[in-house]
Amino acid sequence: MASSSLTASELLQRADEAQSSPPLDYGSRQILQGVVTLLDDWNCATINLNVVAAIALVVLTFLRFTLGKRNGVDWYSLAHSLVTGWGSVLALYLDEAASEQLTGIPEPLRACQCHGPLTSLHRIIPAITMGFSILDLLDGATIGIDFALHGCFTFVVMVFYVQTNVPQIVTPFIVMEMSTIHLGLIRADFFSKTASFVNQCLFAFMFFIFRVVIPPTYYVRLMMVMWRESSKDSYKACHGPFLFPFTMMLGLCFHSLNGFWFYKLIRKMKRKLSGQEGIQANNDLSATTREDKKDK
Repeated sequence: MASSSLTASELLQRADEAQSSPPLDYGSRQILQGVVTLLDDWNCATINLNVVAAIALVVLTFLRFTLGKRNGVDWYSLAHSLVTGWGSVLALYLDEAASEQLTGIPEPLRACQCHGPLTSLHRIIPAITMGFSILDLLDGATIGIDFALHGCFTFVVMVFYVQTNVPQIVTPFIVMEMSTIHLGLIRADFFSKTASFVNQCLFAFMFFIFRVVIPPTYYVRLMMVMWRESSKDSYKACHGPFLFPFTMMLGLCFHSLNGFWFYKLIRKMKRKLSGQEGIQANNDLSATTREDKKDK
């Protein structure tokens, strides 16, 4: 079982007792008092993460077989991206805005040492995605090799970090799910032509911000800190010799795959804007590959 996280009450107490420091910012306090406190009440600070993954798999499988692709939406995938996308954004916000103030150690340095996840939110998000990735892998295999690779990579990454007791390492990268929210709605048949175009623009924007900009930037920071810390006892006491090379390799694979998808997305948006392709035409995922081949 992964090491337990600090509770919201412990962190808020630290913030209130640190009179010499500036007060905890409004956003961080609201996240701790709201979402994190709720998760703590559900014992998410200590629950076995394999149990979390199993629960996520059962719930998402139920949604998959009860709602299916009603109205052109994969509802189980949309549910997962909403929960983990927004959850990881809140976790990353706490990392950047409050980690050093609350614990004395900034992120991602804290994630590379033996302190465990900052909150229960940081702790459970990778486990939820681990459960989802099984369904993602099965669906990806029916769409194309690049999507199947996405499901495979996701499963391997989540299993590695959850089972090696460092889920907090990968949590910031799950902000990539923010773009998947709009991808899940891209074939929705209840959208008007205008609403569909707005959603597609939002998807392109979110993809750029949450897959092309933020994750690679954080990855470089993490690799620099991990390389510096890997020779220290505070790192070796908790992490095996494979954490650094595994993180480096998987990061390169994911960022390369995201770069490839962003290239395909740009080509598709050019076809839409030029009138070569209708706004609501060829919006299934496999169509992107077919149309790219026609353009060559």
